[in-house]
Amino acid sequence: MALARWYAKGFLKLLALAAVGAAAVSVPSSAQGKTGWELCNQTSYVIEAATGRPDGEEVIVEGWTRLRPGQCRTAIQGPLKNGVYLVFARSSKAHRGGQREWSGEIPLCVDTNGSFAVENPSSCASMGLEQRGFAAVRFDKGFGSTPFKETDLYNKGGQSPENAG
Repeated sequence: MALARWYAKGFLKLLALAAVGAAAVSVPSSAQGKTGWELCNQTSYVIEAATGRPDGEEVIVEGWTRLRPGQCRTAIQGPLKNGVYLVFARSSKAHRGGQREWSGEIPLCVDTNGSFAVENPSSCASMGLEQRGFAAVRFDKGFGSTPFKETDLYNKGGQSPENAG
């Protein structure tokens, strides 16, 4: 149901934006026999990431994959089905200088206080969850890697990326 709504509400336009770099992540392809979705932290912050994966017409959202600076971890075991997956990441609350977010425009629910796995409900608040904007990432080879970089676009306290320092 949630995926059908996205397609009906211009999800393809969001996919095009993600493909040209408007999303906060990129997906380099490498044929090294890898499977699954690897997230890599190329920042100086500890990052926590939540991922969304299609399950029929629903989306299963899971978090948090914790990444130390320089660390890579598999967030979703593969091989991945071809299609669109979703990601939202944030710097640890312990980071000085405010929390940073690597996000997109697709609203999904997360539990901001701890590990979670949820089929995306129609109302986040009714389940004690909060809504966050996820970025779309397309996979077509059964695997992929998403790096988070300090130079990527991110949101900091509602500021535009150019003004967030």
